[in-house]
This record gives sequence, structure tokens and C-alpha cells, in this order.
Amino acid sequence: IVPPIGKVLSLVRAGQASAQIFRDVKASLDAVVLLLDFHSNQDRVNESNMIDPLLVILRHESGIDAQAYNLEQRCRDAIQLIETVISVDEISVFNHDKQTSTQNEVV
Repeated sequence: IVPPIGKVLSLVRAGQASAQIFRDVKASLDAVVLLLDFHSNQDRVNESNMIDPLLVILRHESGIDAQAYNLEQRCRDAIQLIETVISVDEISVFNHDKQTSTQNEVV
């Protein structure tokens, strides 16, 4: 679960956000991209559209003129940036921690 956005923003701006917070944010962004991608690939004639009303709320709350394509691209850009900064593979993080503790025990 991602902490409230205000707290996340203040931690990121202060340089105090942990890798886990970035992983949580990335997981949320992945979900948004998946939903928007699924929505864009659906036959809009035969389905009820739930994305457009959500985008109206997003535009109202954020003040950003969010369109589905723009939002998806911005999320993808943020994901890419997060992936260049932290290890997002929790298994590799676990293995790295395990190797580090094993090396410390040997020394």
C-alpha cells in the first residue's frame, strides 16, 4: 500500500523516500498502465466506459488536463525513471541482502 500522496511527495522531494516506497509507487503506476492499456484495446461500443469519468475526477483534483494516452505515457515515463534508480526486482534485492549478510559472516 502506497502512503498518502502528500507524504510520498514530501519524502521524494526531501530525498528521504526509501526504495520500498518507490517500488510501491511503481506497482501503482503499473496498475494504472495496465488499466489504461486494457481500456484502449477494448471495443468501446459494447462496454460501459469507466475510464472517462475517472479522468474527469483526476483533471479536477490535479488541475492537469489528463487524457488516457497522456496519462499512460506519463506513467510509463515515471516507471522507466524509477527502474533506472532502484532495483525493482524484489527477488534480486532479497538475494543481494542474503549475499551481503553471508559475506559479512565469512569475514
